[in-house]
Amino acid sequence: MKTIPSIRFFVLLLVFCQCTITAQQHALTASGTGLIKQHLYLEDALILGQKSLPADAGSVNYDPLKGTMNVRNIFAGSSIQVGQEQVKFVINNTNTNISAGTVVAISGYDPIADAFEIKKSLANSVDNARVDGIVTTSMATGETGLITTYGRVNDLDTSGFIAGEKLYLSETVSGSFSNTIPPVAIRVAIAGKIDSSSGFIDVGIDYLTPEIYGQFSHTDDQTFVNGVSSPIQFNTNDQISGIIHSETIDTSEFTFLSSGVYQATIEPQYTRASGSGIDVLNIYYALNTGSGFVNVPDSNVKFAINKARATKVSPLTATFKVNAGDKIRFMAQTTDNQMFLDAFPASGTPPNDIPITPSVIMNLVRVGD
Repeated sequence: MKTIPSIRFFVLLLVFCQCTITAQQHALTASGTGLIKQHLYLEDALILGQKSLPADAGSVNYDPLKGTMNVRNIFAGSSIQVGQEQVKFVINNTNTNISAGTVVAISGYDPIADAFEIKKSLANSVDNARVDGIVTTSMATGETGLITTYGRVNDLDTSGFIAGEKLYLSETVSGSFSNTIPPVAIRVAIAGKIDSSSGFIDVGIDYLTPEIYGQFSHTDDQTFVNGVSSPIQFNTNDQISGIIHSETIDTSEFTFLSSGVYQATIEPQYTRASGSGIDVLNIYYALNTGSGFVNVPDSNVKFAINKARATKVSPLTATFKVNAGDKIRFMAQTTDNQMFLDAFPASGTPPNDIPITPSVIMNLVRVGD
């Protein structure tokens, strides 16, 4: 069977082209440049909000020290290490400059730039403590850039840290990282080289379990007026993290910094001073979502006592969902003025001493989203 001449010519042309491309690649490597130029267009860069296209944008070189291929991107002085890092294309629409090394979260989408919008992250609440990456290239307002979601970010000020140290989203400074674990803990990176200008970090975002909890108590007796609902007071923060509570002002109120599902267990220790018959202590809770405290339906429990100087402890456990900024307090109402929450002072001597017995103890913890 004879081969059609046109097909035979086409096959030979393909082989020739392949050999030519291979020879050119070998020549580039032999010359020491190691660069394979790619074609980018100035119009594309202008659409993306950049003033000019770097001369080496799109070039590829091999880093023999790290064993990676580095691709220069459209942002001057910035490259992507293939297989060693992941990035997202973003735009800064925050009306303030964002510098390299800033910890950010995606906040929206800009259809004109075809890029995600970003904002600075802060670990002061679960709602604010979202992290999507760390800024790789500084961006003025309205400019596009890259954030690293995984891998290395270079040329940062890492002074004040220790090489190999875990870094967390800061609780106090927006967009910063810290070596202190906040209540809403998100590990964002590991410190690499320590230097005031040429340091680097290795980004790896890990959401840890939020440490939001508290134990509260009151060291004194609490009395009530028959038939009048009164807030139960707490004058001691035994343990507190991620919740706001004052030991001196509005001591019955607890403010939530983060939205979520919470569980509270309150244990009142109650006594009747004198009298006979059955007296009842009612305990329930109220929420303030911005318009004042409102009693929560189906939350009341009744504790009965039928003789004088009898002391009892009866717990109430409540599960509820709140938004950031909401407040909670527990209320008490008695059927007799003789009913009160009873505290006892410390007694005895070490090693047989007994600590203070509070009139009420409450545990409060975040259990879910």
